[in-house]
Amino acid sequence: MTQPLPSEGTKKLALDLRASFKNRCDAAARRRSLSQIAWWTEAGEEKLAKEQNRE
Repeated sequence: MTQPLPSEGTKKLALDLRASFKNRCDAAARRRSLSQIAWWTEAGEEKLAKEQNRE
């Protein structure tokens, strides 16, 4: 039993799905890094404020 070769439409659908999945992963990674940057910035500002209050 050999499987039939995929049609052009099936190949295109597979490529479209792969591209949209990659875009979603890239967007999620960007959001994660942006939220990490925001967190570090916020933490740094709090630390700086505490140090300035001690002086």
